[in-house]
Amino acid sequence: MQPFSGKFFFASRRRFSLFWIFALTHARSLAVTLLWTLAALLATSPASLGAESPDFSNMGELLKTNREDLEFLNVPVSNLPLTPENGKEPSEGLKTGLALKEKLSEKMKLSVEHDFFAGIYYLQGQYGHTYRELSTSRDLMQQIYKEILEYYIDGTWVLLESAAPIILRTQDSKSKHLLQLGFRDLESARLFHQRGANIGKKLHTNQINFYREGIKRVRRARRFGILAILESRTPLEEKKEYQYVSFDDIRNPANTENPKEYNRVLDRLVGLISRQLVEAQITSSTRGYPIELDLIDMHQDNFGAIIPDHPHLLNRMLSEVETAKFHERQKLPKRSRNSPSP
Repeated sequence: MQPFSGKFFFASRRRFSLFWIFALTHARSLAVTLLWTLAALLATSPASLGAESPDFSNMGELLKTNREDLEFLNVPVSNLPLTPENGKEPSEGLKTGLALKEKLSEKMKLSVEHDFFAGIYYLQGQYGHTYRELSTSRDLMQQIYKEILEYYIDGTWVLLESAAPIILRTQDSKSKHLLQLGFRDLESARLFHQRGANIGKKLHTNQINFYREGIKRVRRARRFGILAILESRTPLEEKKEYQYVSFDDIRNPANTENPKEYNRVLDRLVGLISRQLVEAQITSSTRGYPIELDLIDMHQDNFGAIIPDHPHLLNRMLSEVETAKFHERQKLPKRSRNSPSP
């Protein structure tokens, strides 16, 4: 083994010049090879295999939100009046509700259809088509929310206004307080409607959220209105505050199960209607068009329940979606036979 001479590889100027010429001629190919090697390593790494497109997450959340808004909207639209049986002629107030239901059902059917097609595009990974379908669906949905809220506001005004005269005559403090709470929530719902109407037309989510909160608030106003009517029409001897309670009743209270608020108010409402102390229906034209309210149906709608004899519109519309329309969109346009071939 020879001892180290003290000269490195590039100690000779000739060797350095040969290496420099080789590096210049093969620099591009070496750089491309290095980049492809790094790309292959990154593609096969565990972190990249578990990553997903941001559009996948965003469209998934928007699809979920859209379906939740449809399910919320399904209750008020399904609870709109039905056509009378046995061919009876509907009243003027009932005709208003029937016309509104027919109009909103058509819009809701189109909204459900676009939501269904958006789900198919989402499964195919076509997120641009998914967004367009969802945007159309939510545009139709915010129109339905707005009209439902307007109809609810007018109906609630009729309910509270009809309860005011007898409450003022009896001067019942509890009924008066419940009526004031009803008017307070009615004004709050009107402000939610005003805020939603002032938002840009393309901000569908913000509009729907305002209208949705308005519907919740106006439902609470109607609950206060029904409670005010019940309290004002209940005889004094039947009110809890005026009933005789002995000391033994306080010491040994009866083990009775407290009913839920929904059942308690419903039983009380049905009882007073059957005794003809409360009218089952309220009719008025003070809002510029005839309105007819059914108190029992209104009570069930206030708690977000579909009236038993009314069909579930969302389930029916989902089952009636024509998938042939989606496949028609996927077809390529037919070429004219007379057009010259390329």
